[in-house]
This record gives sequence, structure tokens and C-alpha cells, in this order.
Amino acid sequence: MNTIKYCHPCGSDIWLDCELEFDAGEPGNPDIESGTCCPPTPAQAFLITACIGGKDISFLLDEQLKSYIEERACYMQL
Repeated sequence: MNTIKYCHPCGSDIWLDCELEFDAGEPGNPDIESGTCCPPTPAQAFLITACIGGKDISFLLDEQLKSYIEERACYMQL
């Protein structure tokens, strides 16, 4: 996994400087005749920190916002 940076908007002038672990996923191999057949795995990101003014506030974020930040960070990497 790689560590990535992502700035997430949270209001008109508020940005969360986020650091996430990122896994780009794998395309898989749909050929059932091959010995390496496997389904694709999607990209995933896991929030490590979310900072405002250099202070980590990730522990204050609810799970829904954390998930949304992770989804947006994945989308921006692809």
C-alpha cells in the first residue's frame, strides 16, 4: 500500500488535509481456463489522519464522513 494525500472540502473555506493508505486494487483474471483465474479487487483507501491547521481531528469524524473521504480519495487516484 502507498500513502497518499488528499484535501477534502468541508465548507466554504475549510479543508481537511488527509493522509490515507491507498491500494490500487487488481484487475483480476476472468479466464476460468487459466490456473490464475481470480475476480478483480477494487481500489481502497483507509484514512490515517485528517488535519486542520496541522492538528489531527480524525477521531472527531463520524464513520459516514470517514467513508466518504476514503471513497473520494480513491476516485481522485484512479
